Amino acid sequence: MEYAGFLGLFLSLVIVSVKCQNLPATTQADLDTISTGLEIYYNVTTNNYTDTQFLALIILRNNNTANILTTSDWEIRFCHKNKITVPEDFLVNLKADGIEIQHIKGCMYKINPYGSGFRPRQDSNSTTPPEPGIAPAHQYAFPIVAERWSVVKSDVFPKWYVNNNGSTLQPKIIANTRDVDFFVLRPVDLSTQVLRKLFEANYYLTPFQRFLAVADTLDIEQVPSSLNVPSPLAINFQPPPQSPTGTPPVTDVTIDQNWRVKADAQYRQLAQTIVDIINSHKEISGVRLWTNTDPDDGVIEIQINNAVPFIGPTLSANPEAYNVAVQRTNPNIRGKVFLQANSEVGIFYGAQSVMGILGIYDRLPLIARMDDQPRSAYRALELDVTENFHGVATIKKLIDGMAMYKLNYLVLWLGSDWGWRVEIPGLEELTAVGSKRCHDPEENKCLSPGLGSGPNADDSGSGYYTVNDYKDILAYARNKFVTVVPRFNFLGRMRSAVLSMKARFNKYKETDMQKASQFLLHDALEAAQPNQNSFYLSPSDYKVKYYNDGIMNPCIDKTSVFATEVINKLKALHDQSNHPLKFLHVGGEPDLEVFWKKHQVCSGLTPAQMDRLRPQFLTQLYNTAMKPLGVGMMVAEEGVLQPRSALPFTTEQLPILNEIFVTVWNTLLGELEKWGMTEEQKMYLAGRTVVNLTQSAPGPRLGKPAFSRAYDLANAGYKVILNSYNTFRFDIPYEMAWEEEGDHDYARIADLFRVFKTEPLNIYQNMDLSYFGAFVDPQLVCRLWDCPALTAPANIVGLQATVGTTNLRSFNELFESIFPRLLAFAERSWKRGAFENTITVHQPFTPEMYAQRNYLFFVEWTNFLNTLGYKELERLDDAGIPYRIPLPGIAVLNGTYLNRTWDMVGRTEIPGLPIEVGDTNGFRPLANINARGLEGQSFAFRTKASHVNATRYSREVLMTLSPFTVYPTREMIMQEQIIRERQMSQMGQMPGAGGPQMQPGRTGQIPPMASGNVPQLLPGQGSAMQQGGPGQMFSPGFQTGTGGQATMGGGGGSFSGNSQIDALRRQQQSPTAMAGRTAG
Repeated sequence: MEYAGFLGLFLSLVIVSVKCQNLPATTQADLDTISTGLEIYYNVTTNNYTDTQFLALIILRNNNTANILTTSDWEIRFCHKNKITVPEDFLVNLKADGIEIQHIKGCMYKINPYGSGFRPRQDSNSTTPPEPGIAPAHQYAFPIVAERWSVVKSDVFPKWYVNNNGSTLQPKIIANTRDVDFFVLRPVDLSTQVLRKLFEANYYLTPFQRFLAVADTLDIEQVPSSLNVPSPLAINFQPPPQSPTGTPPVTDVTIDQNWRVKADAQYRQLAQTIVDIINSHKEISGVRLWTNTDPDDGVIEIQINNAVPFIGPTLSANPEAYNVAVQRTNPNIRGKVFLQANSEVGIFYGAQSVMGILGIYDRLPLIARMDDQPRSAYRALELDVTENFHGVATIKKLIDGMAMYKLNYLVLWLGSDWGWRVEIPGLEELTAVGSKRCHDPEENKCLSPGLGSGPNADDSGSGYYTVNDYKDILAYARNKFVTVVPRFNFLGRMRSAVLSMKARFNKYKETDMQKASQFLLHDALEAAQPNQNSFYLSPSDYKVKYYNDGIMNPCIDKTSVFATEVINKLKALHDQSNHPLKFLHVGGEPDLEVFWKKHQVCSGLTPAQMDRLRPQFLTQLYNTAMKPLGVGMMVAEEGVLQPRSALPFTTEQLPILNEIFVTVWNTLLGELEKWGMTEEQKMYLAGRTVVNLTQSAPGPRLGKPAFSRAYDLANAGYKVILNSYNTFRFDIPYEMAWEEEGDHDYARIADLFRVFKTEPLNIYQNMDLSYFGAFVDPQLVCRLWDCPALTAPANIVGLQATVGTTNLRSFNELFESIFPRLLAFAERSWKRGAFENTITVHQPFTPEMYAQRNYLFFVEWTNFLNTLGYKELERLDDAGIPYRIPLPGIAVLNGTYLNRTWDMVGRTEIPGLPIEVGDTNGFRPLANINARGLEGQSFAFRTKASHVNATRYSREVLMTLSPFTVYPTREMIMQEQIIRERQMSQMGQMPGAGGPQMQPGRTGQIPPMASGNVPQLLPGQGSAMQQGGPGQMFSPGFQTGTGGQATMGGGGGSFSGNSQIDALRRQQQSPTAMAGRTAG
């Protein structure tokens, strides 16, 4: 499509013309006026301008009473996520109006006057010189072209600011750009403004479609007998003892202020920790340590590593294993709780389980024995605080949440391009310069204000942990049995360190050259003669962040010296805090050799010598700076891959590989569109029978797809930590929607369902979506490409979730991104699901096996969701931990069948949450609201947080009532009844289902829907996007044939659950699909 003519309309606006004159310099008063009187708006026109670029408009509007932008030297600076280009025909028009846009460095750009000044033309043919600037109530818009796409509001960074190009004045933030909600225009065309490409799979949900998508959620209206998240390995309930005639049976134990915690003297501190945990419960206070004068009743008794266990058989040898028993023999005593473990951490986890069972109440069921232990010794959350800084209180609250769900490692990313976040004694420049982002064109006092941090070092772009802060975090984490792992990009981009050490050089070069150059991370010649930039990279070479001066270079010997100094100082801080520095993550990025060879100090290396730089650097750093201190090395996967083949380094190349722990994020299928497949191969992946199939393709890189790296590395001897991007990355949006903030470069959504259904030791089954969301059968993929089996499962040592903070600037934004997904991750990292590995790409399977797998998953998924809805979310509320509240699905019951009224009804992915409906009279509970006669009217809907006194809500969704939002048919009602009966029958067969139902739904709690039973969809009705939104999600066959409980299948690549993606997939596959497919 040709856009130039269309966009020309935006380039000339009504401006009163005056004769040409020299423009005055900008004053501080001018900047103040511009910051309040100018409004900036950003509008994505299309994400399909070219195959690799999107088109957007930047609109400058004058709300002042006088002309604005009339001076000669103003600049508007901003950070743009994607590299901007301005085509020549656009540039000609811009310069004719006296304005241009320029790249500064990194993500930073500026809009500034050109030539004789900014004088927008009313008419390009006019000979009358236009007046400078923009007139009151007028606007000027111009187009930009940028790489890739912009599909969510957070793709645009806030805090655009104005300054003078001499930087002698105080920069000012343009007021309406402080928050993207106020200047990024809402899209009106889904296909071009929300989808990355026209062919991207459409998972956008209207409220009605969301109602269908969560149809499989079974609300049992109580906490299931699995009791906890993560659920225990095994639990046996104690039958109620016989009670005297006329007295009620003893079924539970009530914990109150009369209870005591009893432990041997050497574990008194641990016992006090357990006391504090129990007293943190909202219904309990006054519990204290047991003394010799206290009765041996109403006691929580601790036993560690005792030769004669008092609960039963010998414990598992797992150091984190524990057992719990709850006993009460008659109504006249309080009872006892026994905690038994091999170690203090086991007791701590046992206490967390007791708190989880107590939940939002104060009672425990009678438990003969609960056995529990983790599947993995490493269960981690990684938080990047370099992109946006989060303080000590936030980190402590995060540790609280981790401890509640038995996660035991916190990886804190403390050094990258974007900032340095911890004080290192003796290297004060790291925090004096590297911890701050602000307006300083020379970057002598701070880093450039990337990621929308604005011109002042007073927001989340700046900050660091002092020595005392860091030690405080370490002490707090130690008491919660969470190990802190610091991460620095020693093998990658870390311009915060590079520029800080350059500032140190400049500080001392006149007085002490040895001290100045001691930790210099630039080439010494360049640092001494700053104008010689021959070894710098050009911005076009730096594909990702466009900085040209921040890569750590192993050719410079001071790189290892600097890293060693940082490690030594950190080790001392950990020792002083009695918190061992067990691991340090050194980063790792791809294609570094391309940049290293451009440095003068590396330019003489041969290709073979260049290939050896990574392993040599890692080996030297580990053997000299880490191993002698007892510090383990963690590396990102790219750090241990050969630069030209992307295969793992061998033991000959990297002798320490058996001692390295590698975090592997890339378990993605990748961009199949770029793999050079034949038409037959494409047809095969689409599920068609193909004769004479060629079972190989070029792949993304030398025929070795990235999705097998985790197994390749484990089989080669590396210790692998699975950090899967498409399931364990918590800054990816929950849903495909413009309002959902987050990163989407490699995966579009990662909802609760996708996290929960992950199979860590069956990674190919998680590889079910292409780069642009097309459904892909893992079985078929692994017939085209090599999917090596895991031959060294012991080398998969743990799981890790990651949270990048590019767009997470506040406490609530951070926690709502992490929770409740962290609970699903905790379940998968603690306990192996019964459904896992029941179907693999390496073994044939039958439809019966597939159905059994779906049943096993359904049991666990139902237990998990109901535990969240009826207990865990309110526990999070009580703990002060925000979480994302699921959006409501909405429909109107068809009053034609089964005496149903035409009521508006709703349900959410997590059952048991209240839904409210809003109109001009405000919001009210969604109950008994008859929709008859309301067709064509629009309403807002929101979900309320779990807590009875909650004041937090989901974001509001709008829906216009129409025939497309009414259902079900008679056939679907019959099918629904069959499905529900089968589901309830299955629930009755769940492990432990015969246990006590001791925590009923809360009073007034809304059942699965606000009114009525689970409905379906009218025959033949489409489900077109409401509110004028384009696109269609479900095919008519899905709407009329399956009613939200569609059959799934196709190689075992999906489950009967309620993910947006999997709800769509169910219409396209059947359980026997694979059985009928052949490759020849």
